[in-house]
Amino acid sequence: MTNKLIEVGFKKQVQPVRIAGLDFEIKTGKKYRDQYLAALPKMLEGIQEQEKAINEASKSGDYGAIVEANKKVELVVKNVIDLVLGEGAFEKLMYAADEDIDLVVGAFLEVAERYKKLQTKQKAQSYIDGKKK
Repeated sequence: MTNKLIEVGFKKQVQPVRIAGLDFEIKTGKKYRDQYLAALPKMLEGIQEQEKAINEASKSGDYGAIVEANKKVELVVKNVIDLVLGEGAFEKLMYAADEDIDLVVGAFLEVAERYKKLQTKQKAQSYIDGKKK
């Protein structure tokens, strides 16, 4: 007597995202969610620090410091966007936004906010479904 094969597949845990006509995927496994939760506050903190540096440099007329702070902001944003949307996503978005980092950051924060709402809604639905059983 031979045993029958039990075959089980995995459902890919991703959230599709489209920004400016470009398609990306957010990996939604727990490991990735934890990375995102750690990275986003650091990104915002890094941007705020550099905004302070830019303001101070503007007052003193130190344009070299302004350029340096802008480069640091771009690096912080790039690292987080590439983490969440996949390697190379930042460059694609910058190209689509005609190198306007403010547009890229705004779009990314919009995606992050919508993703957060979607996660909350899914958790609530899961809770409701669990109560029905």
